[in-house]
Amino acid sequence: TTALIPSNDTGTSRAVPYNSQDEIDATSFGHSTATDPEQITLKSAGHYLVLANTGIHILTKGANRRNCLSQRIKLDGTSVVGGETVVYLRNSSGADGAGGLCDEGSASVGVLVEATAANSILTVEMQRDSSADNSVVSVDHTRTGLAIVKLPSYGEYISLGESGASNNADINTATADSRSFASQTNVSNPSFTYASATSASQVVVNKAEDFLFLGSHQVEDYDTPGGGIRTTIRQGFQQTPSGGSAAALTYGEGGAYNRDQGAGNQASRDSGSWAAAVL
Repeated sequence: TTALIPSNDTGTSRAVPYNSQDEIDATSFGHSTATDPEQITLKSAGHYLVLANTGIHILTKGANRRNCLSQRIKLDGTSVVGGETVVYLRNSSGADGAGGLCDEGSASVGVLVEATAANSILTVEMQRDSSADNSVVSVDHTRTGLAIVKLPSYGEYISLGESGASNNADINTATADSRSFASQTNVSNPSFTYASATSASQVVVNKAEDFLFLGSHQVEDYDTPGGGIRTTIRQGFQQTPSGGSAAALTYGEGGAYNRDQGAGNQASRDSGSWAAAVL
C-alpha cells in the first residue's frame, strides 16, 4: 500500500505494510492484512531466505530533488547484518529528458536471516537521507513485494558481517578489494570453513556441490561535507579453485550510484546494493 517515507532528519523510519497475500504457509508464518500488516511472524527458530523489493517514487516534482533511500530488513527491531540496500532518485523536471527525470526506483535485497527464537517479528523499513529538498517520497505498492522461504534445519549455512573502517576509508577506487570478516567468529561445518587467522576474506567450500552465495555492501555518509560528488560502488565474487588461481566471476555483480549535494542540502550520502551467485 502507499506509505510516505520519513527522512533521517526526524530520526524515524517507515515499516512497509503488506496489504495483500499471494501465498502464505500458516505453519511457518503469521501475517495479517488488517492488523499490523507490516509485521511477518517467523513461527519457529531457524534460517530463512528473505527477498524484498520495495518500489519508490517521488510524489512532488521539482528541480534537483535528490533522495537517497535505505531499505532495512529488521528482526525484532534490530537490523539484520547484510540486509540493508539503497536506491538513489533524482527528479530534475516534470518531463523526461528535461534535465534528468528519475522519480521512480526500487530497493532490493536478498539475505539469510536466522531467527533464534520462535515467533520473531520481521519487518522491512524505509528511510531517506534528508528532507532538505522538500520532496514527498512514497512506497509504490505496485512494485513492492516480499518473499520468505523457511530453510530446512538440516541445511548447512554460513553468514558473515564486516567491521571495516568507517565511511569509505577502506574502499580502493583503483582495484577491487577483498572484504574482511575478521571480527566474525570462526565457522566450521561439513560445507563451509571460515578461519580469520588463515584468511580474513575467504570462505572455504568443503564440498563439490552447488551453493548459493549472497553478498551485500552498505556505505554510510561516504563523502565529506561540500558535496557534488558522484560515486559508483560495485561488488562481486571471486573464486579460487583448489590448486588454481583466483579469478573474479563474470556474473553475480551488484552496484549502486549516488550523487551527493552536501550535508543538509539534498544529502545523498549512503550507498548499498546486493548480489547473488550460484557456484
